Amino acid sequence: IGNHSLQDLKETFPLAKDYPTAKVDIRGMVLSPDKKILLVKESADGRWSLPGGFVRFDPVGDHGSSAVARTAGDGSYQVTGVAAGDYDVVVSASDFAPLAQERRTISGPAAQDVDVKASAVRGRVVDARTLAPIAEARVAVESAADTVTWQHNVVTSDSDGRFAFEFLRPGTYTLTAQRESYTTSRKPFVLADSAVELDVQLTAGNAMTIRVVDAASGRPVAADFALTDSAGSIVFSGEARAEDGVGRAWVTPGTYTLRVMSGEYAPDVRSINVPGAEIRVALVSAGRIVVTTRSPHGPVRVTGGSGEQMSVDGRFDGLLPGDYVVELLGGGDKPVAKKTATVRAGETTTVTFD
Repeated sequence: IGNHSLQDLKETFPLAKDYPTAKVDIRGMVLSPDKKILLVKESADGRWSLPGGFVRFDPVGDHGSSAVARTAGDGSYQVTGVAAGDYDVVVSASDFAPLAQERRTISGPAAQDVDVKASAVRGRVVDARTLAPIAEARVAVESAADTVTWQHNVVTSDSDGRFAFEFLRPGTYTLTAQRESYTTSRKPFVLADSAVELDVQLTAGNAMTIRVVDAASGRPVAADFALTDSAGSIVFSGEARAEDGVGRAWVTPGTYTLRVMSGEYAPDVRSINVPGAEIRVALVSAGRIVVTTRSPHGPVRVTGGSGEQMSVDGRFDGLLPGDYVVELLGGGDKPVAKKTATVRAGETTTVTFD
């Protein structure tokens, strides 16, 4: 740590000399306000360290402020200004969700371990027909538990088709791989204590092209779009470019639901067939409805050009211009009051109930 070895630290600070051997995943030191060594940690042989991560000490109560440090390339860290008291010690691989969180009492120089339970998923993306590696495939992992990867939840395959997510907490995930000219592959997997190896084969797909424009001016619009199958599963997601409004997807032949979304425009949802001609999507500037009331009520429901929607706070964004029915709902979602409202592009319509 710095220009000193761990042995130097043990000789200089006797309290660190009897530091017990333990299998820990990060190492470092915590300094008290007077700069004396409070905590020394080191990794055991054969265990990974956590470069570029964070160690944060959050005080429990009002005895001090949070202290945070970034781990170095060997997993070491140094935190200063830690007063005695109870702390939530949080270890994270980035600015995202924690990999480990434990409550500790800091009362003086002492050795403490943090057990970071994390593993990895690695693999290779190849062409299903030729088994040739596919470079620059977009590979993502998703978890219902909101666990995170070491830095991002999206990586790009290298020239040999390989990818890796090195720091994932145990749990159930879905890995998605996507590349131009190929259909999207989705693989569920369960991650426990051991790393998982996944080979992903991509199949050539049929291309479909959309062109997104502003309905009023005809100018190109940058937009996000997604294709879902009859089961409601997303089979492809992509972007339409700002310069020409063009987006492309590759899927197997069939019928899909296309949803296009962009900023202050109302979403466009339609059924399409693939293969087929280029699809022109003209987005309409959205309006909104805001419902206010003087008395307590249940959810609010609006029905109109954007279908039926419900809200607990009475705000409805991204609505197509047109006439809507606005209902306050009571027990069993039965209407207790009703009004009509007209939504105009780019405007907010306020509906007030007594």
